[in-house]
Amino acid sequence: MNTDPELAQWQRQWQASSSAAPDVEALIATARRRNRREKVVTALEVLLGFVAVAGCLATALAPDLHALERAGLLGAAGLAGGFVVWVYRQRRRNWLHGPMDAARLIELERQRLRTRIRYWRVNLWGVAALLLFTLAAALFHGINGTEDATRWAVSAGALLAIMIATGLLSAMVRKRAERQLERLDNLDSSAT
Repeated sequence: MNTDPELAQWQRQWQASSSAAPDVEALIATARRRNRREKVVTALEVLLGFVAVAGCLATALAPDLHALERAGLLGAAGLAGGFVVWVYRQRRRNWLHGPMDAARLIELERQRLRTRIRYWRVNLWGVAALLLFTLAAALFHGINGTEDATRWAVSAGALLAIMIATGLLSAMVRKRAERQLERLDNLDSSAT
């Protein structure tokens, strides 16, 4: 069974202390480790998002683009920029803020799991939007008989593969997070 080791550690700590107070210090240490990891992941996502926005903007400034392509690339830059802002706000909510007791730490873990599910769902929709844009550009160039039709079609094929991979990863992440949420619910019911 594929489980999160930190969550399993929390569960063991919670169950070991069913009659006594939970080891809040150990839970806080675990939450701080996860918090540091969340901040590093957030920084990487923001950095990569800015690279994507810069790439879209640089490509949109190419002199040989059709106006529709330029508008589409500017739209893609806006979509990527909006996604970066959204990801940052979602991740920031999951950071450890101030002192917490065991119940609040468990609730923070629930929030992180729900955010993970939401993140992958939005990610899948974003890739789908980029695929639709790429297919529209390929169709436009195909109808007009330009050389760029093949380039856009190849890009659409690559995005289709990315969308399939994203969909599969999204389903795996959702199932894993739902199992972990269920274990957290079982932890709460066994403690009461």
